[in-house]
Amino acid sequence: MKEIADEINYPAIIKIRIEKDIPPGPNNRYKIVNNPRECIEWYKILHEKSPFPIVQEIIEGDGYGFFALFDKSSEPKAIFCHHRLREYPITGGPSTLCESVYEPRIIDIGIKLLKNLKWYGVAMVEFKWNKVNEPVLMEINPRFWGSTPLAIESGVDFPYLLFKLAIGEKFNLVSYSEGIKIRFLDSDIRAAQDYLINKRINDGIRVFLDLFNPKIRDGIFSWDDVKPSLLYMIETLKQLGYTPYKVLKEALK
Repeated sequence: MKEIADEINYPAIIKIRIEKDIPPGPNNRYKIVNNPRECIEWYKILHEKSPFPIVQEIIEGDGYGFFALFDKSSEPKAIFCHHRLREYPITGGPSTLCESVYEPRIIDIGIKLLKNLKWYGVAMVEFKWNKVNEPVLMEINPRFWGSTPLAIESGVDFPYLLFKLAIGEKFNLVSYSEGIKIRFLDSDIRAAQDYLINKRINDGIRVFLDLFNPKIRDGIFSWDDVKPSLLYMIETLKQLGYTPYKVLKEALK
């Protein structure tokens, strides 16, 4: 790291590779650094939490994801794309509100990349859309992703398709619906809190207005599995009744 720290474009972000058992948020799972000294210092700190963290240039722009299931011949059996509409933390994190989209450019890049890697199984290829309207590759995650429910709601049931692939059942390339939106309500409320703390009042209010949009589905709540869904909603309602009010009061002081 000492050898390359001077060559990195700053600001940059250092992220741990494996998040298990590490609390979320800055200084735990990631750190934004502004110069070589900070880069070396925080690389060492995060390396001690999880060996060999990732260093990425910060790209200003919206986040997009390409998701795929590849067979043993490294041929795509299912593909999907989403656009991150909101994240928590709002400076960059998992989706709290996302939408299914069809983006040929990232599909083309994603398929070529995974085929060249002789990929087998599921993958998430993460992109940022930069200021000159070009997708910039950020990373590949070789696992299921937090917004998997959006793919399922849109018509691509990746877990079930992976099961079918594993037992040798054949199926054609799966298509999906565009314009489907889901939110993760508990995280979305935290995003609203973040917006209000940072004086982005309109963005914070938009989160609560979206609560009344019947076209936005929840990524966790399901009538098919009522008990955990109700516990999830109870915890979410606790946040609705306390945290946003407190933060709004502070923001308007």
